[in-house]
Amino acid sequence: MRANLSDEEFFYLYVNDNNWFPLQNHGLIDETISLKKEDYDFPNQITAYLNLFKNIKLYKKSILDLGCGWGRGTYTISKYFNECNVIGTDINSTYIEYAKSNFKGCYYFEDDFFKTKLKSHSFDFIVSNCSMHFFYNQDTIFNNLKKTLKKEGKILITDIWTKESINIFLQKIKQHGFKLVKLEDLSKKTIEAIENDVFEVFPKFWDKIKGKSIKAFMNIQRERLKFFENNINRQYKVIIENEF
Repeated sequence: MRANLSDEEFFYLYVNDNNWFPLQNHGLIDETISLKKEDYDFPNQITAYLNLFKNIKLYKKSILDLGCGWGRGTYTISKYFNECNVIGTDINSTYIEYAKSNFKGCYYFEDDFFKTKLKSHSFDFIVSNCSMHFFYNQDTIFNNLKKTLKKEGKILITDIWTKESINIFLQKIKQHGFKLVKLEDLSKKTIEAIENDVFEVFPKFWDKIKGKSIKAFMNIQRERLKFFENNINRQYKVIIENEF
């Protein structure tokens, strides 16, 4: 099969029955972020989540991890910002059940954000880590983001974009009345993370995890690296604010 971190088939083949807990993003190098010891297994992917909250003060805030997938990202946010109320949602019930079974201390909820059941104006922050590319051009999603956020709430996004898709996304932000707070190109630090994964992080698992699973993740990183090298993809961090 063609490797895709979002596919349920990929999850069953390379994640579900293995004693490891990878995340569904391509990672980031940020030397200013300190990790807990238990997060050294996938440091670059954990860092990609924590970088979203860099220079943001969090105390008793409500946070939605939109498209939480296998759940470790939500758990990471809850662990590092334990005074906050953190919820992870995903449309895939298999992923939600896996998250509930493996990551305790935060709440997971199956939800189709196109027709979300989440309460209006209930979140200070919405996080989208490598999930915005599924619906960056869908008006319904932007309407629901605006409805679900509190006044002056922020959406923290990191994702891989083509030139066309980032331009469409920025147009949608303006169209739906969001304020662009930050647009940061993280491509260089993402490339460094991918290279580190291929040559250092994933090889650490050779004696612990099935070889086919390790190779599947390494192949994903190598493939993505080619897209960066050919300037097809860029990794951006985007912060937008809800303005009523």
